[in-house]
Amino acid sequence: MSRRGADSGAEARLRAIFARLRSELLAAHRAHRKVALLGQPGGGKSTLLDLVTDRGCVPRPVIGQRTDAFEWSRWEDGPQRPPVLRYRDFAFVDAPGYDTLAHPAEVFAEAFPFDVFDRILLVLGGKVRAADDRIWRALRQRSLTARTLVARGFAESLTEEERAAVSAELSGRFDGRFVLFSNRERTGLAEIGRFVGLAGDDR
Repeated sequence: MSRRGADSGAEARLRAIFARLRSELLAAHRAHRKVALLGQPGGGKSTLLDLVTDRGCVPRPVIGQRTDAFEWSRWEDGPQRPPVLRYRDFAFVDAPGYDTLAHPAEVFAEAFPFDVFDRILLVLGGKVRAADDRIWRALRQRSLTARTLVARGFAESLTEEERAAVSAELSGRFDGRFVLFSNRERTGLAEIGRFVGLAGDDR
């Protein structure tokens, strides 16, 4: 099989996984508040989820590169299903990083079940890349930006001047729907929690 054929097969399996995820969320988690964490690898999605839920998710998020390295496209070949993490009346999906060979951003943009979620966190680890813009366009095309918050991590590494520049860029690029956060210093987490609904139901 050619590399092109192999890649097409992986993409088809990933699309099938997204379809199964949609079905599971609508069937087994219909009554739960559904939240997706999306972003490129290494952005701090899993740690963020662990912190905003006070380490109470069942099962706990897998912290580190293992989440991003595991290929969702392989789930179709075995008994495992994409994990839904439960916390109180929430159902969280901690998606592997997009914009990789195993998880192309284009497939995420076209097939991820964005509309099933009550809230979406688009987590950035640093510079905004073309893949992030592609996901935002997909959300805008589906009229889902009001459900979405862009969360830019590693804020502790920014100087005041850099923070102002990053804030201006994110505000213009993502319609003002952003927050700067730091998993290390625990800043911005309360705002993210409120958006998700952890600090009261704002649906």
